[in-house]
Amino acid sequence: MIEDSINVFKKVGAMFSDASIILVGHSMGGSIATKTCQKILTEHKAEEWHKKLQGLFVIDVVEGSAMDALPFMETIVTSRPQEFKSL
Repeated sequence: MIEDSINVFKKVGAMFSDASIILVGHSMGGSIATKTCQKILTEHKAEEWHKKLQGLFVIDVVEGSAMDALPFMETIVTSRPQEFKSL
């Protein structure tokens, strides 16, 4: 999910070249957003696109609950409508 988030970040950043990006996450999404931010700022800092990251907004992260739900996320993600998978 972190790699998917990075790919979406890069795609949106390319679509809106003058925009800054703030990652937002709620609950398990907050955990993913936090880890995505960390990865962008450490592993991609040599790449120009990482500078678009201007903030992180996390709401109600419950790490334990989020980790407990992780095994079920593949089923949830694969059941999404196709138009959301093509971002």
